Amino acid sequence: MDVRLPITAWVPYTEGHFYCGIDPNWPPSYSGGCLHFRLHEATSTEATWNNQTTRASAIFETVTGVRENCRVAFNAALVPEARDDNTLVPRSSLIYLDSIVFYVLGSQFSLKYSNNLGAIRDMAADYREQWIDALVYLRHIRGIHQTVYKMDDQVVQTITGSPQYIGRIALERSL
Repeated sequence: MDVRLPITAWVPYTEGHFYCGIDPNWPPSYSGGCLHFRLHEATSTEATWNNQTTRASAIFETVTGVRENCRVAFNAALVPEARDDNTLVPRSSLIYLDSIVFYVLGSQFSLKYSNNLGAIRDMAADYREQWIDALVYLRHIRGIHQTVYKMDDQVVQTITGSPQYIGRIALERSL
């Protein structure tokens, strides 16, 4: 998988990205909102998902965590276009971030949704492969952008057995 996507733009990534502004009545009147209405139509037998406050809190916490992980991977704090707004992520990463959010919330709340043919689908199962791809993507990007520290040869141990600073060394890791 080639994950070295160009950063063409930094876009905001907030919980509002997952709220649907489409009127479910016919004819549809597009009153703004986002393209991602998957969570809007998701159903669950768990009372926690059906509680609006709990659902909003879960979406907020998940999106915030995913966004922060993405910003760390891209070293966004050091990029002039993104350092002053902590909601910005590269546009090219949106499909990966969305997959993580759908998988995490689908797993947490046992979410189901209807596909275009009307079949009831399990969200966590459907997004599991995309979630794995997204984790590999963020790990790879982080590997490209992270600072790799080498062992400092100037460190002197004053006493046998005393702590010695050894810088972080990038290692290959598996899922």
